[in-house]
Parts: sequence; C-alpha cells; structure tokens
Amino acid sequence: MHYLFFPGKPEHILIDMDSVRGGRIEHSSLTIPVSGNPVNIPGKINNAIRLDGNRQYADVGDHGDSCFGNMKLCNHGITGSMFLNFRNFEENMYYLTSGGGLRLYYADGKLYASVDRAGQRWEVGIPYLRKDKWYFVEYTWHPEKGLQVYVDNKLAGDTKQSTSVPVKDFSGGHVLIGSANPRDSDDGRRFSYANALVDEVETWLGNRDNLIAFDYIIRG
Repeated sequence: MHYLFFPGKPEHILIDMDSVRGGRIEHSSLTIPVSGNPVNIPGKINNAIRLDGNRQYADVGDHGDSCFGNMKLCNHGITGSMFLNFRNFEENMYYLTSGGGLRLYYADGKLYASVDRAGQRWEVGIPYLRKDKWYFVEYTWHPEKGLQVYVDNKLAGDTKQSTSVPVKDFSGGHVLIGSANPRDSDDGRRFSYANALVDEVETWLGNRDNLIAFDYIIRG
C-alpha cells in the first residue's frame, strides 16, 4: 500500500460504522470482520456500533507496513479521532490499538492515549469523562511535537517529553477497535473489551496542525 505525505494530501482512512452486515463493517476498501456480533444503533452521525464489553470488537487487519499500523513509520505524524459514548468503565479497557505502538485505553480513572516508538513512550491521560455522553476524542502525534489529545475540539492534555521503555516487537499486531493486541500491555495483564458506542473512526497519516493549515480537516 502506498501512502502520500505533505506536500501531497496524506492518506486518510475513515470507518464510519454505518453498516454491520454479514459479520463485517461495510467499507469501500478495507475488510473489517467483527467478533461477538456487535450491532448498529443510532449514532452521532448516522449509525454507530455498540460494543458491550463481552468480547465484541472489530479487526481492521495487519497494517504493519505503514504508519497506520506501525509507529516507526510515522515520520510525518499521525492524527486520529472518533466519537465515543462510554457505557461502562473497567480497568485496562481498550478502545483502539494500531498493533504497532498506538493505544487508546482506560486505566486508573483516566482515558489514555499512548504512543510507543523505538523505546520511547509519549502518554497523556484525560480524567473526568462521564458515562452515557458523546465525546469527540482526537489524538495527534509527531516525533518533534509530541502527543496532544483533544476532547470536543479542546486541548485536554499534551506532552512533548517521552519516557524510556523497553523496545517492543509489535510484528503481527492488528488495528483493533474495542480490543487489545497481546503485546500492548507491558506486563501481559488482563485487558477489558470496550463497553461503548463508537462512531466515525478516522485516521490521517499526518500531523493535526498541518491538516488544519491545508484545510484537510476543519476544527473549532
């Protein structure tokens, strides 16, 4: 798969969640099987997918040959977003993993966005999120700018500094919505499947500031 970067338009992946049929989320170019028989319900934009925390998730596949699934290849940054409506919180509950160093999960009373790359980790925790309320959650990372997390278009947390962590072999990991990959946890501890409504999962292979500057995304 070939990806374009600035000054050309960066690669853009949108999974709108509007239709689950025949054990898959319908998509024009990706094969996205679902496990546990999740269903569509009315969402923030058209339909959403309901994940009930009982082994329900979507598997977007192995994208280890691109920034989409491998943070080592994200030299130009990555930006992702989704609408989330949390139905319940459990420790180590996963909403998204790239399979290659990017994670969105809940722990210790916070929603964490975390990026691992070459033995360095950037991590931001967002507290005080409520159940049964729609949030627009957005993360953006760049090797020089660090990691920022926005909630409802407002900066909720950021870090430019990374911490040193053991280098992980993420080979074979999949982009998952609502589940974790085996190598995501530092200590192999049990994870929880997402219990939430999920809508409009979007990824841009570029930094948020540049995407706004070139009018690829509109915020505010």
